[in-house]
Amino acid sequence: MTEAGSPLFLVALRLEALTLRLGAAGVDWERIGMGPVRAVAACSRISRQPDRRPVVLVGCAGALDPALRPGDLVVASSLVEVDRPGSVVPLAHADEVHARVQAAPGIAGTGVAVHLAPIVSSPRILHGDEARSLARRSGAAVDMESLWCAPLGRTRPFAVVRSILDVPGKDLFTLSTAAVALRSARSLAAAARALASWHPGSLESDTLMEIGER
Repeated sequence: MTEAGSPLFLVALRLEALTLRLGAAGVDWERIGMGPVRAVAACSRISRQPDRRPVVLVGCAGALDPALRPGDLVVASSLVEVDRPGSVVPLAHADEVHARVQAAPGIAGTGVAVHLAPIVSSPRILHGDEARSLARRSGAAVDMESLWCAPLGRTRPFAVVRSILDVPGKDLFTLSTAAVALRSARSLAAAARALASWHPGSLESDTLMEIGER
């Protein structure tokens, strides 16, 4: 397996792409679109590419753990599909990515908490406290793409970093939405800058995930 250059960052939303363009200029990124169908398509396409550079999926997420605050970062230690607690996919480089982000300029000393925790992926937006409470049994935050991009880890280093946008018990669309979005965007951009030159020290085959086809 051949090592390649700097990471490719994947984002789902236009706002996340704008964050990378303005806050982490120079990183290589692609917008894959929202949800599992688009994530599967992107995974299939990228898997066929000959280079084996790292792929980092970044973007916003909803908090499941009430201890999380808007702007906090969650580095995925593993991924699991909502309502399928047995579908856990560990991420081989999570500890390394977490340490790098936690120590990064723009993160260290700013009050932004960087958590290493499981992330739940859902094919639908989770509405209501009950749905989030059930999902919380499996992870600290929820998104709609990560698990379906995880097969990329079969052939290259793969990591997921999410910035918390909304938290349990709070309406996302309030007068504070703009301030919350700015806080989340700043921490996401700082994380991307911290990982702009990331590459694991080794790409030994026994460190790559063995993920079956989904």
